[in-house]
Amino acid sequence: MAVDGYLNFKTKIDTKGFNTGTKQIGEGLGNMKQMLGKVGAAVGAAFSVKALVDFGKSAVETASDLAEVQNVVDVSFGAMSYKMEQFADKAIESFGISELSAKKTGSTFMAMAKGMDIADGAASDMALLSVRSAARSEASSFPTS
Repeated sequence: MAVDGYLNFKTKIDTKGFNTGTKQIGEGLGNMKQMLGKVGAAVGAAFSVKALVDFGKSAVETASDLAEVQNVVDVSFGAMSYKMEQFADKAIESFGISELSAKKTGSTFMAMAKGMDIADGAASDMALLSVRSAARSEASSFPTS
């Protein structure tokens, strides 16, 4: 038995519905992307405003603390307050402590020295030496490895 001929089948798939569906999905995702972008921008703006407000509050509190401590420096060091000012101006670079911390600590030591009836000149030198020693001691307590 010999075979003579071919069978050809012509097939066609109707993709119109598929194409319409994928187009609608793409448009929906595009709209969702736009909405999420707007929500993200709003959330980002809200957090930015909060961060800015928090920074402002922190700056005002620090300025207030510094003004209060400056008053304590002026009272405790008296005529020797220039020594504390010079020390505090270089404290961050020299000892890694802030101006505020240097002044708070220095004033505490100065008050103790004055309470022991040590003369102002010697008391101010001792107070600054004590702050310097405390800062070095604190810095040396950090692990190096």
